[in-house]
Amino acid sequence: MKLIAVVALGQNHCIGHNNEMPWHIPEDLAHFKALTMGKTVLMGRKTFESILASLGRPLPGRPQMVLTRSSAWAPEVVGSDAITRASSLADALEMARARGLDELMVIGGAEVYGQCMAQLDVIEATEIEASPEGDAFFPPLDPAQWVRTPGERSESKGLGYTFVRYTRRA
Repeated sequence: MKLIAVVALGQNHCIGHNNEMPWHIPEDLAHFKALTMGKTVLMGRKTFESILASLGRPLPGRPQMVLTRSSAWAPEVVGSDAITRASSLADALEMARARGLDELMVIGGAEVYGQCMAQLDVIEATEIEASPEGDAFFPPLDPAQWVRTPGERSESKGLGYTFVRYTRRA
């Protein structure tokens, strides 16, 4: 099973501020949707709750695993059986393997990315040409461990960005 991170990050590796993304790039959201639709996504509780606050519902079309240390936590989503609680990364990976998944998409936040970093196979990154103030950061990447394959640079609302794939070196 491949473990794939999907992340949008600034030049300073900022991914969030006050449980929100520090930018709004519609093309990045469409790219995120295309990468994750129909696939199981793994996220931390705060990321899940920020999605609920933003969308008013969980991400549609994607079974969701929420990583939390709280044994009492349960999603406040009525009638959704597509949301699973995982108590640890090992627990989440075991559940994913038991379901026969080919890929598990890691979508944040910072603590979850940090826990997964040593096991990631691919990172699908949107590199934003900005260094916003933030309180959540993606871990630094060691160029000796990753091959960087950039796409074309684009702009949205005056903000430059590039879709980049990082593949772990063999």
